[in-house]
Amino acid sequence: MWAALAACTGGDGVDPVLDAGDGGEPAIELGSGESSFEPAASGEERTLYAGTQGGHHLWLSVRMRGLDPNHVRMVLDVVPEAPAAPAHTDIELRFMERSDPDDDLPFEFVGWPARVLNPECAVGKPVQLRVKLSDRSGHSVSAELELVAGAPRLPFALECSL
Repeated sequence: MWAALAACTGGDGVDPVLDAGDGGEPAIELGSGESSFEPAASGEERTLYAGTQGGHHLWLSVRMRGLDPNHVRMVLDVVPEAPAAPAHTDIELRFMERSDPDDDLPFEFVGWPARVLNPECAVGKPVQLRVKLSDRSGHSVSAELELVAGAPRLPFALECSL
């Protein structure tokens, strides 16, 4: 499993208010999935999906612990192999508590559309998903996942011209 567990990179430990009963340092696991968390291994091919505004994306889902689930800032860098361009997202998310976690990561956010710019140039090539989560108390955690962008279900109207 490509799951990435990382140590806290900020703060003086886990605040009891943020702990939510998980009792450990901040950690993160990246996966895929639009409506539920799907574990993924580095190097796996995942289908590119067409968005409603004409772009394409890979689904990203995240599990975590040790951060305030109501105030998590996610910085996401989607870095495909050249010539496709990178994309950057910086947004506040709210994580939901899992009803029956089978690991020590009790909170998750499911179904973030990780934009792949110039998707016609990214098909069949590696795409790095670099995620950093942080909260208002200064706790943070990071992880990376490399997926291979699979062809979308419908063909592109353009060919890679970069």
